[in-house]
Amino acid sequence: MDFFQRVELPNVQFEVEHQDEVLLLGSCFSDNIGLLMNQLKFNVLYNVFGVMYNPYSIFKLMERALNDEMFQSEELIENDGVFYHFDVHGDLSSEDCLKLIDDLDFQLKKLKNKLFDAKLLVITFGSSWVYNYEKWNKIVANCHKISGSEFNKEILSVESMIVQGQKTITALKEKNKKVELLFTVSPVRHVRDGLSNNHISKGRLIEVATQLAEWSNGVYFPAYELMVDHLRDYRFFKQDKAHPTEEAISYIWEKFSETFISKSSRELAKEIEKLQRAVAHRPLRPQSEAHRQFVQRTLQLIDEMESIHNLDFSYERSRLLMPKA
Repeated sequence: MDFFQRVELPNVQFEVEHQDEVLLLGSCFSDNIGLLMNQLKFNVLYNVFGVMYNPYSIFKLMERALNDEMFQSEELIENDGVFYHFDVHGDLSSEDCLKLIDDLDFQLKKLKNKLFDAKLLVITFGSSWVYNYEKWNKIVANCHKISGSEFNKEILSVESMIVQGQKTITALKEKNKKVELLFTVSPVRHVRDGLSNNHISKGRLIEVATQLAEWSNGVYFPAYELMVDHLRDYRFFKQDKAHPTEEAISYIWEKFSETFISKSSRELAKEIEKLQRAVAHRPLRPQSEAHRQFVQRTLQLIDEMESIHNLDFSYERSRLLMPKA
């Protein structure tokens, strides 16, 4: 007897190897998968401007990078002595506006280079609900804790999201003809909008993601469906009943990697995980001969993996050689 509703995964005509350039943008799913890929030594860049939820803001930031449109000081807003930009996450902020502009331009160049070179671009939509800053009539990616009275809450139409997406994707493919596009919807529930509004929002995003995938010859990956229709149970959600647990993220990553990652890279990822577990091992007797030999064997393994696979294990090497108490 099968107690789970099966979710059909896409058949794809490409595979990702460790050396391939991968870019992930958007909501928390892009952060989760990007972090895992980074830990497993994939050539990945993710959310350089922080988590972004609505498709409009994601696409407009991509356009900005593609057009090499540097940030300007008049675009910044100040709140309690700190400068922010409405198009990026609050982690990118500063009490010095010129420093913030430099930081934003630096990240923009990183994003531009990756957009031009990426083999795979993963775009995750989080919410159709947006906030419009009344003073500038501007849809923002982040309100930066400015009073809600200064914003109008709106929901983006399916048509407007598709039109903006097609415009941005067309510009991207003029610069990077080889890029494979993967669209998905974040499995995180936006419960602050209310459950009904969350369902309305997610339904629109699924329609936008599937239509853009079809229009662009891309792929739709059902991360949301795996969480909500396959796992379903609240034991796979954190205490807030909105975010997936580590176990749920690992399960979705497993399905993601089976779909898009080559068999050789999946096997290499397992070797890397095994090595990282060895490095993280806390010895009972760090001064013993047995531990010294363990360290030497592990260092030799690191040297071999760096040589064979052209990967960087400097963090693991430094951690292994760190004096133990």
